Amino acid sequence: MPLRVKLAIGAFAGVAAAWLIPKGGVAPPVSTPRTATPTTVTAVEEALTTVPAGVSFRTIDGVRIFLVRTGATVDGFLGLATTETGGPLYWCVPGTRFESSDGDTRYDRTGKALSGVARRDLDRLQVLVAAGRVTIFPHSIQRGAPSGRLAQPDASRCAANERVG
Repeated sequence: MPLRVKLAIGAFAGVAAAWLIPKGGVAPPVSTPRTATPTTVTAVEEALTTVPAGVSFRTIDGVRIFLVRTGATVDGFLGLATTETGGPLYWCVPGTRFESSDGDTRYDRTGKALSGVARRDLDRLQVLVAAGRVTIFPHSIQRGAPSGRLAQPDASRCAANERVG
């Protein structure tokens, strides 16, 4: 191969390598999915005694969260319906169930889709309980299992003053 061709190939390879190396010692940006903005909180820790028994609601770093406490066990759910349109989710106190904002999609206290048009069970949040402390990771979300064919809800709906969340 002639020297000119070798030099041309070497020059091209050098320019290509220089183009691929990040400038200023900064790694290239990585795109990560976000559930809410801004994501400034990685985890929140509190005493288990501050989480009431049953179902409670809170917002952490812009994320709607339901905590379901049974004894020393705490499950966390994202406070959004898993329907095509999403939207806020509420706990219906007298009905002891989660409902979408329109009341047409319902889930039990374990997050299982019961009726309506849910595409999957409720999305879970990572929650750790250890040594009398609860750690909630508001941006660590596990998608719910796909729901099968669901029953249509009955006509009863939770009134606004009976909703939590």
